[in-house]
Order: sequence, then structure tokens, then C-alpha cells
Amino acid sequence: MIPVVSELISEGAINALVGDHANEVPEWYAVTSPASLDDSGVPLLVVHGGADDVVPPSDSSVYVAGATAKGIAAKYVEVPGANHFDVIDPAHRTWDSVLPWLAERLK
Repeated sequence: MIPVVSELISEGAINALVGDHANEVPEWYAVTSPASLDDSGVPLLVVHGGADDVVPPSDSSVYVAGATAKGIAAKYVEVPGANHFDVIDPAHRTWDSVLPWLAERLK
């Protein structure tokens, strides 16, 4: 694993990003929450491993449903057998879904 990623994971990636726990800086969690996105015209691809034992895949599918309800062009892809960290590894097959999606939007 990439050393920086490993370090963030051991400290808690969300806490490292936001600066503290949710009960200490709730305003930062509200501002950085993906649920606070509005329709800025930027499409959204959410890829989730079907074998993720850290965050349930349903969290992502519900999030995409909410984004779509707000008018955001959002797509959910669940990759069977992929775990929580496979989706951040560009060499993993999860990127078979990501690369064509990106290429289409970068034309």
C-alpha cells in the first residue's frame, strides 16, 4: 500500500482530512460531506466494492440515489468481490469501470 495512504488509514482518513472527530468539528463534517453536494453540473461516478467489509455498499447506492434525486448526473457501480481498498488501486479491475467513464467525459 502507498505509505501516505497507510498512514492516513491508521490515523483515520476522515479525521485526518477534516482535522478532528465529528463531535469536535461538526461544521467541517457538514461542509465536507458528499451529501452536501448540489448540482454543479459535474457528473459523479461512485464505485464500491461488493465485498467491502468496512463500509456497506448500500451506503454508496443510497448516496447516489440521493444525488440523482437532487438532479446530479450520478452513476453507481458495484464491483463484485472487490474490497474497501481495491477501488483506490489503479491496477485493480475496479478501474475497468472508471477509465471508460472518465474517457467519455474528457473527450
